Amino acid sequence: MRLIVLRAVAARALITAASVVALVASVLLTTFLLLAWFQPVAAVRVALSEAPVEDRTVLVTASASSDPEVVDGRDEAVRALLADGLAGVELPVVSGGQVTGHHRVTETGPGTVVAFLPDLPDHARLVDGTWPGTTDGDGPVEIAVPGLVADHLDLDVGAEVVVHDWARQEDLTTVVVGLWEPHDRRAAYWGLTPEQADDDVVGPIVLDREEFLARFGGIASLRWLAEPSPAAVAEAGAGEVAAATERLRTRMLQQRDDDPTWAANTRIRLGLAELGDRLELASVVQRSSLVLPAALLAILAVYTLGLLARLLAAHRQGEAALLRARGADRRQLISMSALEGALVVAPALVLSAPLAVWLVTAIDERGVERSLGLAGDLAIYGVLGPPGAWLVA
Repeated sequence: MRLIVLRAVAARALITAASVVALVASVLLTTFLLLAWFQPVAAVRVALSEAPVEDRTVLVTASASSDPEVVDGRDEAVRALLADGLAGVELPVVSGGQVTGHHRVTETGPGTVVAFLPDLPDHARLVDGTWPGTTDGDGPVEIAVPGLVADHLDLDVGAEVVVHDWARQEDLTTVVVGLWEPHDRRAAYWGLTPEQADDDVVGPIVLDREEFLARFGGIASLRWLAEPSPAAVAEAGAGEVAAATERLRTRMLQQRDDDPTWAANTRIRLGLAELGDRLELASVVQRSSLVLPAALLAILAVYTLGLLARLLAAHRQGEAALLRARGADRRQLISMSALEGALVVAPALVLSAPLAVWLVTAIDERGVERSLGLAGDLAIYGVLGPPGAWLVA
């Protein structure tokens, strides 16, 4: 062992140079491959999260009915269709109904969207009052309105609002029992019926489901909105999910034609299909752009290490001849060379993965205009990094 240490000290310049080259090459190669693996997935996740609601959701629409049993049957059929998800990605469903283009606030006021939204309490908070219920007798119909509409029309809890049906020339007297505000106006949930408050349209004016169907079921439409998790879509593959959406459309059309439960005018909007195809193509291009320089770096690193190995071997020729003359056999010479080789690769083997994880995190947080959240993706593996990084190192 003392002889090995003396040999290493004597050739410390070459061994140090080879160790540095191996460490730098291994860190950069591992960094490139980590980026090629994690960055496209993170980019898809962020792109889906920030895409318009119509591009990242599945929307099914159908005519409503004044018969609650018919509406329940259509609701069950649509939920059963979406229950299988897309390429293993779950599709949480929210639903509602609305009627548009038929009513105004008074005869001369702005148009209004009248709706029922069973899941509204999960996506909005009451600012004042209560959620609407059914009406007893001939009293005014209870409604809840968004804060924006209340401010625009100068309404408060207890105010009466006349909703005018211009097609049938009928008036419906309503009373505001609640004011609400969305938790997050950017949430996909508002793709069911967006909040509006201007001189042309205000809404949604929300009624109890039973009250809505009894009064507007014959002219209303039902809506089901499903938003897959962006993280789950990114993991499953945007291309796989896009292909699954087309299969979903085919199944829906077949069930609509074969099952009388479905309304004949049922439609499905699959903006996710087109967006998924674009994101999948972008992911392939991004991975290719990272893998190519990684391959070139690996070739250059191997070539450089080969040159350093030849220099070290030439430096050792005289020592090897002297050791053989003093009785060292071939096995001993190979063992000493192997231990020197271990000194060269040990720093790269131990440090490459942690340094590559740190470098990827730094690139994501400081090297681009915005973070893709790679730090969070890598944090689950701890300081040492994912097993694949150690395999590359």
